Amino acid sequence: MFVLLSLLSAEVFESFRDKTGSISACVCDDVKAILSFYEASFYGLEGESMMQEAWEFSSKHLKDLDDKDVDQNLVPLVEHALELPLHWWAPRLETKWFIDSYERREDKNHLLLELAKVDFNILQGFHQEDLKDTLRWWENTGLRELTFARNSLITAYLWGLGIAFQPQYSYCRKFVAKAIALITVIDDIYDVYGTLPELELLTDAITRWDIKAMKQLPSYMKTSFLSLFNFANEVAYHILKEENSDVSVTLIKMWKNMA
Repeated sequence: MFVLLSLLSAEVFESFRDKTGSISACVCDDVKAILSFYEASFYGLEGESMMQEAWEFSSKHLKDLDDKDVDQNLVPLVEHALELPLHWWAPRLETKWFIDSYERREDKNHLLLELAKVDFNILQGFHQEDLKDTLRWWENTGLRELTFARNSLITAYLWGLGIAFQPQYSYCRKFVAKAIALITVIDDIYDVYGTLPELELLTDAITRWDIKAMKQLPSYMKTSFLSLFNFANEVAYHILKEENSDVSVTLIKMWKNMA
């Protein structure tokens, strides 16, 4: 489906060529059209020459625009697009930017603006509750006491938020945040703190995936291994209960590969 849509988009772009085969200069007369042209060019697949040509054409003209000759409502949109294309931004960060940008417009619809703010704040409330739950999990693991390790939980949650911001995907966001936080701690153990003999013991414990193997670990590694062990089992249990699918083997294999 994605390939088909991409092929269709490339065919649509062909209609913008003039008789010489170049992109028609008439497109340049409409800033909104160039901006849309630019955004659409990022949906191409590697090797699509038309999409690459569209990007080169539109980005050059957007960069060469004189702000004095452009609708001032479009200037921040052009600058923002040149920083990153629309679909490369995290959706909720992009939404916040657009609300703030729209509020500065003189022709804004006050009712629409208020509705957008209310919608944003309601959904943000869901995200804040997710984060509170994730922070409670972090406190309960005891990993915070590992002062040598990075506490990346807020950053990790933003990764989850970027993947699935809709309210019904709460579990996904919290899963991503916890997984990244655990990976970061284990990475710091391997790269920063652990001695080679200790790391060999940790690798052996994860490879065996046996709770009894925890006995051979130093105390700070016991906390990390147990947190990892419990997290993987809890996720496997949740998916089995909700989806009737056993992913335990896959999850354990992934953690073993990482170690």
